[in-house]
Amino acid sequence: KKVFWMSTKIPVIMTTTDYDQKLKIIILGDAAVGKSSLLTRLMDDRYYGNYSSTIGVDFRRKVVETPSGTRVLTTIWDTAGQERFDSLQTGYYRACECAIVVFDITQRSSFECINHRWAKALQENICNIDDITVVLVGCKYDLVSTHAGCRQVSVKEAESRVKENKWTHYFEVSAKNGYHIKSLLLTIVAFASMKKQLKQENDKLKQANIILQNESQVQGGCCLFSQNQKNYLGNSDKKV
Repeated sequence: KKVFWMSTKIPVIMTTTDYDQKLKIIILGDAAVGKSSLLTRLMDDRYYGNYSSTIGVDFRRKVVETPSGTRVLTTIWDTAGQERFDSLQTGYYRACECAIVVFDITQRSSFECINHRWAKALQENICNIDDITVVLVGCKYDLVSTHAGCRQVSVKEAESRVKENKWTHYFEVSAKNGYHIKSLLLTIVAFASMKKQLKQENDKLKQANIILQNESQVQGGCCLFSQNQKNYLGNSDKKV
């Protein structure tokens, strides 16, 4: 089994057969903001200069080990950004534990539509948005770091959008040179995995409470029935 060690000393296990937990992540964002490049860099640590537009969906899968030792089978789905494919993507939100909302920091229009399109889509397609981890990612940082005046969205604006939607983190990344890619992957996997475990534990507690309440009601009903029997028998004895 091959293990690739990242600079943060957290291993990514390059198989998909040995894991403790599954995690489904979806990437959302307008067309041409860098979603496919981001997916390839996150999962394969590669970058290709030319990408054709995604039609429908694409996905990658690998096992990531968190600092706590949990081996997470991570599947990331890349969805098409064109509006004509929106109706085809509804099913891919199902059972999602994390969403990466992507925009291009050199294209203002891709940032402006986050709320009325992608935040709205999450609200409409996720039963309980508080149960999942949502991060905002500004792609193409390599352009703003080398070309003055390319940036059209400030860090402050993006962080404000995260706070407004009650999302988790904001990252600026470059799929081209790998800037902040490893930090993004490790953060979302560790955070979403922990959140999923907490939800599962809370669900178990809720189920246990329901069982206890049902048992109490049954026992209470039996006691009440027994007392009614006694009262009936007592009245019958008096009549006789």
